[in-house]
Amino acid sequence: MIQFTVGDRVFKSKKAAQDKVKTFLYWGRSHLKEKLPEEMAVFLRDLIRDHHPDAEEKIGGGIDYFFVDEAGGEYKSTCFWFIRMGELKPVEFSYKECFSPTPLRRKVHMACRTAVAGDVLAAKTAAFAKAEDGLVVCEELDRKIMRNQAAVDHMYPLTFHTLVEMFLITYDIEVTEDLVKATGDRVFEESFSEEAMAEKFRAYHRKVVNHFKSLRIISKSENAKLGGQQRFRGSRYPITIEAPDYEDFEWLT
Repeated sequence: MIQFTVGDRVFKSKKAAQDKVKTFLYWGRSHLKEKLPEEMAVFLRDLIRDHHPDAEEKIGGGIDYFFVDEAGGEYKSTCFWFIRMGELKPVEFSYKECFSPTPLRRKVHMACRTAVAGDVLAAKTAAFAKAEDGLVVCEELDRKIMRNQAAVDHMYPLTFHTLVEMFLITYDIEVTEDLVKATGDRVFEESFSEEAMAEKFRAYHRKVVNHFKSLRIISKSENAKLGGQQRFRGSRYPITIEAPDYEDFEWLT
């Protein structure tokens, strides 16, 4: 088992260090917006300095103190925040990035989801607005559900993950760092660097889900059950089609 070091503290594993940080978060949830004890703050400063992928940007001129408060963005949860030396503006940070930084391709998928979030929400709103009794049928349960019970699902095999991968392949988009916006203070969602790329994916997403009728309402509980189990997986023994050398086929030109 590989040891994990934070400052001068050595843990038997990365999980052991992560479990320690979770105890800070649990404490903070019971003391929202209160300064974390200094021993916790020292540990978190070292954690960011040693392991956060954007450590220099996060630390800036130095970190004064930490606290726990509600996170921003669509999903309601709590996270660590801190105040830099000589500043008043709170800065959030994800401790998980210190242990497992988000892969670039995953960030692109998240930027795609941000790009279509408004469209998906509008489609959900319209579906319930059209229902005379305010209820929509969940296809998995085969019964009607209320809006607060509902989630929007990209039906297998055209899952959202598959749609994004198809988009990248179709338009021959290279996944590079400059494709998504650099992480900054109070940035809770990944997004594309260029609005044109976001609009391109919006149009592609809209065309595909409407053509195949693959966007649907299902209950949140059923959506959670599906999870990653419906993600398309390639063959263990795939065969490939080689690109032809068109120079050998004059009749095609």
